[in-house]
Amino acid sequence: MRVKILIPALIRKQVEGHEVVEVDGATVSQCIDVLRDRYPGVERWLYKGGKIATYVHIGVNGKSAAVDTPVKEGDEIKVLIATGGG
Repeated sequence: MRVKILIPALIRKQVEGHEVVEVDGATVSQCIDVLRDRYPGVERWLYKGGKIATYVHIGVNGKSAAVDTPVKEGDEIKVLIATGGG
């Protein structure tokens, strides 16, 4: 199923500047994995220990979602990366 992933500004350089990347997948994690496979540079930002990192927050169609959330044709996944600073 074709799904749009909205890319945060923090990692757009890793995806050739794209604000949106379309991927195929049945769940949020499958879609994020496709993004990683296509643009390996995002792995260090989105993954920790081979899994989507706990500091990565995901929404589907404007609602908070877990990595195992199913997606369907036309859905939008929004990726937010929690950052800290002082």
